[in-house]
Amino acid sequence: MDDSLRRFHIRSCVRDALSRHGIAHDSPLRAQLEANATIAVGTDSRVVMKNGNSLDAEIENARSLPRPAAENFPTGSRTVAKSDTDGVRIHFADIAAGKVLVTE
Repeated sequence: MDDSLRRFHIRSCVRDALSRHGIAHDSPLRAQLEANATIAVGTDSRVVMKNGNSLDAEIENARSLPRPAAENFPTGSRTVAKSDTDGVRIHFADIAAGKVLVTE
């Protein structure tokens, strides 16, 4: 796989993982994950950390760290219900940036 294509795939998977956890895409954690990620050997193009952890497991490990690393994660007040159409509309840019999490 071409090196630029490999970097693009890693960046895309890291952004997806950050979005799943409600973390902003401009978080310092993103650079850390991208620097330590690699594509797993096999037929699927799964991105894992060089230490063998999945991206999700690495994010959960980072959550358990003391501040300032924990400042990268959203707080409970940074959520909006999916059924709250006004809230979704008002916070649309923050939702797209991963700063506000949409819940059921």
